[in-house]
Amino acid sequence: MAQENFLNDDLLWDYADGLLSEEQRMQVDALLCLQPEAQLRLDAILAEMRALKALPLGKPDAGFADRVMAAWVGEQALGRVQKRGNDWIVWSVSLVFSLVVLFTIFSMLYSLIAYGSPELPETVSVPELPQYDPTGVLTHPLFRYGSLLLMSVLFLRLLDKFLYRKMKPGALRA
Repeated sequence: MAQENFLNDDLLWDYADGLLSEEQRMQVDALLCLQPEAQLRLDAILAEMRALKALPLGKPDAGFADRVMAAWVGEQALGRVQKRGNDWIVWSVSLVFSLVVLFTIFSMLYSLIAYGSPELPETVSVPELPQYDPTGVLTHPLFRYGSLLLMSVLFLRLLDKFLYRKMKPGALRA
């Protein structure tokens, strides 16, 4: 009965195209008897296949492939011209960025040469960071029950994903 959920449209299209093995075809036949809505979907697929087969097949005009290839070559040439035209933007942005980096490096070197290394005080006092005790939050009932609820939801999602992968439509073929 768990396999009833696996009659999706992909499987029904494969069934209609005759791509299933004999065993799979028999399983789908059995499931179609149990699910009338799946039988309706299969009938719609078969009607769509008949409508597609009823369409007249047209033959392209003489020289169609040559015209397509000529248009493609023209598009490729136009694309190359446009790419060359937009390169100046990339080059100018790169140039400005490089000038900013070089200016920064040269100004640092100049200040070191002109003024020498700056004098640093021998002792540096670092302000003390405030202390926080998290035990009040961790022992609060809202945190404890909320974390249990969160872990339960996450476990159920993980279990759902595991079971979905385990019971995939491909499991019908096994």
